[in-house]
Amino acid sequence: MRPIAPRTGHREITIAEDQVEYKPITAAVAEMESGNGHALILRFTFTPEERQQLAAGADVYFCQVYPNGGPMTPVQARVGAGDWQMEPTA
Repeated sequence: MRPIAPRTGHREITIAEDQVEYKPITAAVAEMESGNGHALILRFTFTPEERQQLAAGADVYFCQVYPNGGPMTPVQARVGAGDWQMEPTA
């Protein structure tokens, strides 16, 4: 699975562009209807193998490090449970 630009019509930003320990990800920024902030919209595309897993009923998991109020951190996503790699990858 790899991230791709959301192309939702909302303004897009690149997260972690200057953080060499992370892979950059493009997100769309949408204002929340309540006016109390913004939502980041991410989009992913799947490999043929992952599409087979999804068709067989596998779930998609997302993991984000919770920095206790710090800046946005990268998101991990995967098809199926498996082991999580919590450390940044180059």
